Amino acid sequence: MEQYARGEKTSYNYYKVLRSIWLRHGISRMELCELLGLDKATISTIVNSLIHQDMVYEVPRSAHASKPGRRPVGLSVNPEFGCAVGIELHRDGLHCVVTDMHHREILTRSLTARLEPENIQGLVRQLLDELQADNGIEPHQILGLGVSVPGVVNQKAGLISHASELDIRDTAFNFRSDVEKALGISCMLSNDANACASGILTSHRSEAYSNFLFVYFSFESLRDTIQGENDHLSVGLGIVINGALYDGPNGTAGEFVGMGGGSPRRGQFSLSSRELDSFKENYEVRRKFLHELSEHIGFLVNVFNFTQVFIGGDLEYFEDNIAELTLAAANAHWPFQTPVDCNVTILKEQRHLPARGAAGMLLDSFFSVPGFEDSGYFDLRSRLFRRREQGSTGNSNGAQSNGGQSNGRQGHGGRNGV
Repeated sequence: MEQYARGEKTSYNYYKVLRSIWLRHGISRMELCELLGLDKATISTIVNSLIHQDMVYEVPRSAHASKPGRRPVGLSVNPEFGCAVGIELHRDGLHCVVTDMHHREILTRSLTARLEPENIQGLVRQLLDELQADNGIEPHQILGLGVSVPGVVNQKAGLISHASELDIRDTAFNFRSDVEKALGISCMLSNDANACASGILTSHRSEAYSNFLFVYFSFESLRDTIQGENDHLSVGLGIVINGALYDGPNGTAGEFVGMGGGSPRRGQFSLSSRELDSFKENYEVRRKFLHELSEHIGFLVNVFNFTQVFIGGDLEYFEDNIAELTLAAANAHWPFQTPVDCNVTILKEQRHLPARGAAGMLLDSFFSVPGFEDSGYFDLRSRLFRRREQGSTGNSNGAQSNGGQSNGRQGHGGRNGV
């Protein structure tokens, strides 16, 4: 049965069953048969293999969920099979969020340092060493690293193409290759807004959100060769269409510059340098910015028929009427009499959204169903099993829970959803 989980001839049905269980906590074997159109014998073989690997275990079903007669047994992904490490890179250090297999937060951690290409790899290594020393998270328990970058990335190639905050401008930085070779752990890259959108997709996977926009705010100080340190306000967009993140052929979808304004101008909006420098203290400047931004978001809501907009990031300087302004702008340019069907959610209390989202991106990849065109691209599961075979001798208890029993980390499980 292990050929379902290991080796080159993995079963396409195996991936479909595993993802279906991850998406639908408590689904029964019979429901899997009906959902996937597979016979009982095939489902039984695959489920037994997943249970043998400690990836899945049986859970009781609630009484109202079953018909008269024998109550069906539900299935769930073992939350402690492994953990996803999401890392957010930013100018003054990195934030880390570790989640279980259900994307529930286990712990957070931060390192403070001026980040540059030369020291990123060493700081990531330091972070992993601290997770092992202080939190007991062994390397073989980690599915991989999901990394959020404040800039333009080539996700498939694992390159940081441009990130001003990290002094990456003229030459792409081969982040994934360097980190994987040095640390022996699989790594995925995304920009911060796309990572946040991935986090929404993962946290709300059972709700199947299909079309939404994530608006991510970042407020940082940047180095300027002429003016020195300057406050820098940036907005990135994560775009999800038909249930999939859209980053464009070159990875630049969501990179945003407003259509209004003229000179003098600094940044993405029509704010002058003087206005931007007073942004934190000047209510009128913030009001001008929010009206300009809401007009752009409203335009996108109408053009793409987004039913959800999520707004998060560094929101401490913003008033609480962002949602109202956005919907008002959308309705003002809506060509129909009925109001725009869109819900705007402000994630003001959520911290480290890019890191949490990057962990979600990694989990979604782990539970993905490979297409025939993928040619084995980023086979996270095979990499994980090979790493465990090579490095987990003597650590057989690891992240396995032996049918759902606690291994000492269950008490850290926390938030569900966003």
